Amino acid sequence: MTPMSIREYAEAMRRGYLGAGRREKGRLLTDFCKITGYHRDSAIRLLNKAPVPTAGRRGRPREYSVGVAEALRRLWETVHRICSKNLEGLIPTLLESMEAHGEIDLSPEVKSQLLRLKSATIDRLLRPYRRSTLRKPWGSSRSSSAIKALVPIRSFGEWKGVEAGSFQMDLVAHCGESTEGFYLNSLMAVDVATGWSEMRVGGARARIGWAGQRIG
Repeated sequence: MTPMSIREYAEAMRRGYLGAGRREKGRLLTDFCKITGYHRDSAIRLLNKAPVPTAGRRGRPREYSVGVAEALRRLWETVHRICSKNLEGLIPTLLESMEAHGEIDLSPEVKSQLLRLKSATIDRLLRPYRRSTLRKPWGSSRSSSAIKALVPIRSFGEWKGVEAGSFQMDLVAHCGESTEGFYLNSLMAVDVATGWSEMRVGGARARIGWAGQRIG
């Protein structure tokens, strides 16, 4: 994470950290150190430090509170940090399910703000929480722009009227953050229309990945 991202993340966490009990503070510290790479003592000093006042905030006034950002982070982590475009369409269903199971309890104001978030705002609010390392699972190579141009990839809410036989596929390297040594690859295929899925585990070191191809 960049120094600016760490400062933003610390500001987002500070209010909840200072108002938390001892056990919750310990959990928040562990998360903060894991994401930023800070030593625990340094993290404690940073989170206990009052923010430096500025001469005035430029640009548009802040519309969303820290509470909205924290609630959004919980939703995002519940669905394994999916992209903002997919998360935008999933928020109403996810909120309903988590509230029904007692997993989240939000004020009407925070809930209302979450329900009107767009993907660009979601990206901005989640920026302090994102890791600088590669998100897992991840492929051992990047798809070329030429392949991406040929293979249509549709996100959440764009699969209406699709017929059985339309698959999304991805080859994932189960190697952590290094391709050194032996590791396995899995090929996951999901039929979008029926929900049928199939996975095959293969050998190591394959360096290809593709998604969204039509199988007739």
